[in-house]
Amino acid sequence: MPSDNKRILVVILAMLLLVLPIISSATPGRALSISYYASKPVKYPLPSMPEAVVMGGLLNVTIKASINATGWSISLISEMCSSGLEVYSSTYNNETGEWIISSRVPSGVLREGLYDLNVEYVDEGEAKSCYQPHSVWVIEKYPEMLEIALVSDIHFPGGTKYAAEVANFLNLIDPDIIMLPGDVVDTGTLMSGWMDFNNFLLSLKDPLYVGPGNHDHAGDGGKNYGKIVGPFNYSVIIGNFLIITLDSGYEGYVSMDQLNWAEKVLASHPNKTKIIQFHHPLFSRSAKERGWLYRVHGPQDYDNLRGQGLIYYSWENREEGRKIFELVLEYDVRLILSGHIHTDLNVVVEDDRGLRHYFITSATIAPAKYKGEIRGIKLIKLWSNGTIDESTLYYDEVGIGRYPNSIPIDSGEQVTPYKLGFVEYYYVNNDGTHYNVAFKAKNELLQTFSDIRVIFKIPADKGIDEYTWLPSTPSYELVTAGNITYVVLKNIVLPANSSIKYLLVSEADQEPPSIVIKDCIVGESWIKVFVEAEDDGWGVDNVSVEYMVNGEGPLSPKLMDLISVSGNSLEYVAWIERTENMLSITIHASVTDFAGNSNESEKTLQIVTPTTPTTPTTPTTPTTPTTPTTPTTPTTPAPPPGVDWTLIIGVIAIVMVAAVIIILVRRR
Repeated sequence: MPSDNKRILVVILAMLLLVLPIISSATPGRALSISYYASKPVKYPLPSMPEAVVMGGLLNVTIKASINATGWSISLISEMCSSGLEVYSSTYNNETGEWIISSRVPSGVLREGLYDLNVEYVDEGEAKSCYQPHSVWVIEKYPEMLEIALVSDIHFPGGTKYAAEVANFLNLIDPDIIMLPGDVVDTGTLMSGWMDFNNFLLSLKDPLYVGPGNHDHAGDGGKNYGKIVGPFNYSVIIGNFLIITLDSGYEGYVSMDQLNWAEKVLASHPNKTKIIQFHHPLFSRSAKERGWLYRVHGPQDYDNLRGQGLIYYSWENREEGRKIFELVLEYDVRLILSGHIHTDLNVVVEDDRGLRHYFITSATIAPAKYKGEIRGIKLIKLWSNGTIDESTLYYDEVGIGRYPNSIPIDSGEQVTPYKLGFVEYYYVNNDGTHYNVAFKAKNELLQTFSDIRVIFKIPADKGIDEYTWLPSTPSYELVTAGNITYVVLKNIVLPANSSIKYLLVSEADQEPPSIVIKDCIVGESWIKVFVEAEDDGWGVDNVSVEYMVNGEGPLSPKLMDLISVSGNSLEYVAWIERTENMLSITIHASVTDFAGNSNESEKTLQIVTPTTPTTPTTPTTPTTPTTPTTPTTPTTPAPPPGVDWTLIIGVIAIVMVAAVIIILVRRR
């Protein structure tokens, strides 16, 4: 081969080595584009820091545009209702080059909930528009109490499947707000992580307030975080609540200029109930062994706490640590939220006025560091007078100073049998085109959840009086949008260790469901059996698995876990403990639908050797468990897609390779 051709082929191989890792990060099911929300003309509100506005009040939108921009049009959009807003005023700031557009949010038109923001205007003779999803939280009145979901250290893409379970859980539990104090992605330059963050953000149904962590700075100094998420420090007001987000940076402390800025914000709102979030906690893991309550006389006691080894090392010998402790006490900051250490930590500091200040860190969402460590979140109730329900700082029946005490979302790192998601729920036919819909939830936690979110979608061409409720009729509200009637259930309680279900049906269901034993994976200690059940009528109600060993039984699996929901199909994994002298196992799976119809399936496995995986008679490919998710109807209109650099780079590489090959062929 001529030397020129060799050099060309070397270049081709080098290009492919560079491009393939980028293309490979676009795994199936992942969005192939990133929305750079903070780089759009609308600078506030953002999906990472929504604006809370009461009906009848003013919504202030900050937009980067020229002084000649005119024709402002503001609208709020959600799946169930949308409305244009009356522009009240428009003010241009010459120093920042930004407009502040104030619009009136109508009363009696919109429902409470999270809305997408759409802004249209004309700038220098050109029509412009900007769409910011999940950016406005409309409420009837400012809350007297906030239920705050604390979620930290997702480390996308490593924590993607766990984050999907968290979103699924929170969309049912319906907290007021969600706070995420850092480590959104594992590395700031990893595009697949930002893609997964985009998907996570859009899947949530409640307001999300995000702060940066050290991993968000890694690789690019936080540039992508600034373009995609937004400001590194900011403040928002929700009625009598003040939320301040600070950046503890890559090194693990909040800079003095940020703290001086925070002090001005705190001093400007002396009567607000104050919440601060930053990534690196002020207190260290060692506080777990020392107790959870510390009484101090004032900021001067910081040195005493530090001398006991209670201050996290990144703050320990810095004046910034003393300063933030001083701000908390002087301005009565009640709730201080952090992450980073990938474990629970509750530290309560009581000052000489008897006021308690709560430094709370939740368990990680990302892959945990230590065997047995759980992933989890916290649901904290804070009243507008500063009172915190201390029982919400820990999982029920655990305790404020006993660990782990986050609400668990999984069994723990490297724990078997493994379960992801202790609250399982699903809908049947809930897309607005069926006349039979159903909902079922199973709560395996020791905690009761009140006022959970349950919404049915039925065709608008049939009235609710033509349906039958089973097993009982709940309180509900009807909302019609287009061809769909939304039936919003009210005051639904999901008790601890229980199941609930609601059906809304108008047609009979006499067809039996189907059930298939898909795969069996035989390991050294456990046999995992994957079972799929489906019903196109009222839906699957119960799935059970029993088994016999060497002809003796029946026995029950150690664990049954719902691992995926797709349409009206449910997939479970049953964990069966492998015992000595197990030569054969007969698996019996059964299913019953909501109408009482049933079906069953059976399969026998021969256990040949202790270590060789054995498959059913008909070989099938083992199915990897996936996180149970509830299908979400996309918001209309959908936000404009971002630039898909993965696809563009891949296409360019392929075109260049093809061109070089053509040249080589012609030279021959």
